[in-house]
Amino acid sequence: MDKKFSLTLTDRKASCFLAMLTLICFLPLVDKAFNIDEPMYIWAARHIRQNPLDFYGFMVNWDGISQPMSELMQNPPLSSYYLALLAGFFGWNESLLHSGFLVTGMAVIWGTYRLARDMSYTPLQGLFAALVVFCTPAYFILANYVTCDMSMLAAWVWAVILWRRAMLADDFRLYLLSSLLISVAALAKYFGIALIPLLLVYSLAVRRRAAIWVLALLVTAGVLLAYQLITINLYGKGLLSGAAMYATGLRIGSGLIPKTLAGFAFVGGGLVSVIFSMLAVTGRRGAISGLVSSVMLLVLLLIGQDSVVLALYSRSSAGYLIQTAVMATAGAGLMVLAIMNMWRKRDADSLLLLCWIIGTFVFTCYVNWTISARNILPMAPAAGLLLAGRIAVDDETGSFKWSDSWAVVSLVPALLVSILVARADYHHAGSARKAAGMMMQDLSGLQRNIWFQGHWGFQYYMELLEARPLDIRNSTVGAGDIMIIPGNNSNTAALADELSSMLRSYSYSSVCCLTTMNAGVGAGFYSDDWGGCRLFSDLHLKNRIGFIFFIRALAC
Repeated sequence: MDKKFSLTLTDRKASCFLAMLTLICFLPLVDKAFNIDEPMYIWAARHIRQNPLDFYGFMVNWDGISQPMSELMQNPPLSSYYLALLAGFFGWNESLLHSGFLVTGMAVIWGTYRLARDMSYTPLQGLFAALVVFCTPAYFILANYVTCDMSMLAAWVWAVILWRRAMLADDFRLYLLSSLLISVAALAKYFGIALIPLLLVYSLAVRRRAAIWVLALLVTAGVLLAYQLITINLYGKGLLSGAAMYATGLRIGSGLIPKTLAGFAFVGGGLVSVIFSMLAVTGRRGAISGLVSSVMLLVLLLIGQDSVVLALYSRSSAGYLIQTAVMATAGAGLMVLAIMNMWRKRDADSLLLLCWIIGTFVFTCYVNWTISARNILPMAPAAGLLLAGRIAVDDETGSFKWSDSWAVVSLVPALLVSILVARADYHHAGSARKAAGMMMQDLSGLQRNIWFQGHWGFQYYMELLEARPLDIRNSTVGAGDIMIIPGNNSNTAALADELSSMLRSYSYSSVCCLTTMNAGVGAGFYSDDWGGCRLFSDLHLKNRIGFIFFIRALAC
C-alpha cells in the first residue's frame, strides 16, 4: 500500500489520544438505562437469537396497539444482529452492550482522522476534525446507543475512505471493499443508501466519466434489491420501500420556513462544536457577521412570534429564542462555509464535503418525517473536515500558527456543553428505570393487576418487571386495576375521572438546567415535534423532572 496511507508516529499519538479521551468521557455513561427506541433494537435482537432468519417476525406494542414488528420498525436489522452477537457473549447488561456499541463510535472518530490525513491535512488538522465530531451532543449521546445511527456512520466514513483510495490507486478490490461497507451502512440505517449518489457525484468529478467503479456501486444496488425481495417474501412487503414511504408520508410540522429554521437550529445545537470552532476558523470578520446575523434573526423571531409561519416559536421565552437564533445562525453558517469552500477550491474533495453536508440537511428537513439530532449526525465528519481545512498551519513544523491556535481551545466549551447534555440525557433515561423499579416495588403489595401506558425505555423496564402494556384495542382492564401513566412520554392518554380515581402521583428528578426531551420547555433532541433542539431549559422545577407518573385505580 502507498506509504502515505501508513501510520506515522504522530498518527499513533493522535489515535492514542482519541482512544483515551473516549474512554475517559464515556466510562461514566456506559451504565446508562436504555432510552427512546433502544428497546425496539433489543427486542429484535432477542428474537434474532431465537430465529435469526426471521428478524422482524414478532408482535410489539409501541403505539398503544399490538402490531407486527415489520410494520413498526423503520430501520433495517443489521444493528440488531450486532446487538444479538454482543448479547451472546455478554448478556443483556446495559454497560456491556453500550460498551460494545461504543466501538462503532470510536470507529467514526478514527475514521474522520484518517479521512483528513488522506485529504493531505496535517496530523493536527486531522485531530481537530475528529474533535469537532467528538465535541458534539449528537455524538456524545449516540456514540454508545444500541441503535443504528453510529453503526451506519462508522461504515459510511470508512466506505468514503476506501473509495477515495480506490480512486487514487484505481484498485477494483478497494472499490469492492468500499461497496461492501456501503451495503453495511445501508443495512444498518436506510440513510446509508445516500452514499451511492454521493460517491457517484464524487467519482464523476474525479474521473469525468463512468468506468469500472460503477460496477462496485451496482454490487451495493444488488444487495439492496436482494434485501427488498427477501423482506417481501418474509413479510408480504418490501421493508426498504416501506420505510421510504413512511419517511416521506408522515410529516411532523409543516411549512418551508419553519422546517428550514428548525433544521439550522438542529445543526447548530446537535453539532454545537460548529458554533465555537466557526468563530475561530472564520476570524474576526466571521465572528462579527455571525453576531449580526444572530441579532437580526432574534429580532425577526420576536416580531414574528404571532404569525402563522413562526407558530412553533409563539409564546416562547427569551432564552429559547436566543438559543434558536444562535444555533440557527451557526447551522446556516456551516452551509454557507461549505458553498464558499467549493467555490474557492473547485475540486472533488470540496464537492464531496458540500454534497455530504447539504444532502444530509435536505434529507433531514424536507424528506424525512421529523428533524432530529440523530439525523443531523451524519454530516458531523464532513463539518469537521470542512472546518479543519480552514485552520492555518506552519508549513515547516506542521503545527498551528500562533494566531489560530485558539481554534483548539474553542472546542473546550463545546466539549463541556456536550458532556453536560449527555449527563442530562443519562439522568433522563435513568429516571425511567428508577421509576419503574420503585413504583412496581411500592405497588406490589396491593395485589392488583398493574397496567401502564407510555413507551421508550420506561416500557422496557416495566415489562421486565412484568407490568402489562395497555393495548387500547385488545386489553381487558377490570375494576380495581391500576394504570400508570407517565407525563413525559409518548402515546399516552388520560383516563376519564368518572372511570378512575387518582391513587398516587410520583415525580423523579432528572438534572438541573439541562434537558433533552421535555415538550413543556420545548426540548426535543430526538424530534422537532417536541419543540426544537433546545439544550438549556429555564430554572424551574418542572424542567428538572425526567418523568411524572400518575397512577389511577380503575373504578369500573
